[in-house]
Amino acid sequence: MLNEITDAFADLVDYVDRSVSSIMKGPIHPPTPRYVPPPYSESQRQQPGMTNRHTKHAPSLWTTPLVSTPSPATIRSDQHLPKRIPFQKKAKAQPPRKTLNFKSPASKAKVAPTNTTVKPKASQRPIVLSPSSSYPKVPTPAKHNGLISSDVQCDASRCDILVFAIADLETCKEVFGGWSAQFNLVESSVKKRNKLEQGIVLAVDKLKRDATSALHSSYSILSSYRGLTRLMDKQLDAISRSPSGGGDLFNGSAGAEVRRLSASVKAHSTYLTEHVRKIQDCLRELVHGIEKTKEKAASKAMRRKIWHWFVRIFRALSLLISAGGTIFNLVYPVGLVGSISFAAASTLAAAVAKLCEMVENKFSETTFDSILRLLRTQIPESAKVAELSLTSFQACHRILQLELQVRSGKRSAWIGSSEAQRAHGSWKEAGHRLRAIER
Repeated sequence: MLNEITDAFADLVDYVDRSVSSIMKGPIHPPTPRYVPPPYSESQRQQPGMTNRHTKHAPSLWTTPLVSTPSPATIRSDQHLPKRIPFQKKAKAQPPRKTLNFKSPASKAKVAPTNTTVKPKASQRPIVLSPSSSYPKVPTPAKHNGLISSDVQCDASRCDILVFAIADLETCKEVFGGWSAQFNLVESSVKKRNKLEQGIVLAVDKLKRDATSALHSSYSILSSYRGLTRLMDKQLDAISRSPSGGGDLFNGSAGAEVRRLSASVKAHSTYLTEHVRKIQDCLRELVHGIEKTKEKAASKAMRRKIWHWFVRIFRALSLLISAGGTIFNLVYPVGLVGSISFAAASTLAAAVAKLCEMVENKFSETTFDSILRLLRTQIPESAKVAELSLTSFQACHRILQLELQVRSGKRSAWIGSSEAQRAHGSWKEAGHRLRAIER
């Protein structure tokens, strides 16, 4: 039995030697890791050992069984060997991307929508125009949002109110100025005055100063109104002649000039209001002091002395009215509203003129009470009305409001030539009326 084992081992060694020698006759090629073979032909698809898995994916040397052992000559030839490609790392599988589905209604009826489709954004949706569509508001051009004649037109008849206001304040100044002028301010006579008389003299001097300051502020306001009428007259006249069919009402320095005039009116209106309030307060105290002379019999002499002051005051005023003095001789231009004197234009001046006719040398209690009523009621009320008339001239405030709206972008300053021509006449007439009031 030992001989049989020895013979079998010798046969195995001989077989191994012959196998190793046959392998060493040709080159040994290292195995290729993975490769992508060329497309298989129909004949190759029918080779044994090839399945559907091999036709879809690249086969591997480690997994694909060999059909037959190639000969050394075949191994040395490269015509059947696949081309080597560099090894590439396999990318991770990405989730399926969701795509937008813009299919027509007909295609949607055939193919049911999948869960991968998403609704398109508003910016990607097709725009469909229809009568019921809500279109965005398009900003209107500034030219079509411009001014018309009624926006800038001036009511020339309102200038009459300014005339009446100036007339009332002129009357106040003349009454208190004449009263102060009639007082004997000689040092010797001052020492003889009692406490009530000295209080009346001081009050009248204060009334004269406040009335003069109020009149000065009123003329400053009137000057600003005149400047505004000249500016609007110039601007509207130039636009009405413009060959382009219109123009900007506040072009150039016009807007700044409107703001300057408005600031001047506001400042002087504040001064006027303050002086009128002082006149009212001072008159209230003055009348209250004079009325005290009725309480005591000893004050009758003082009452008659005050009466003589009134007589001299109203006689001086009557001379101004009858002679056509500079104060009461201011008239409107002939052809507009006729020749109207200040005495007729001012209700206060008319009341003063009526008292001038009533005052006589002989003391009259009725006339004395009428003069006190003038001081207590008519002069304060007329001064307040004059203040309100001068500070609330609507034409100036309307133009200032328009300029503010134009500057803030709410309105356009563009106005057509025809509209400017219609508004130009009113400002020209207003300027003509205001220039008739000369100081």
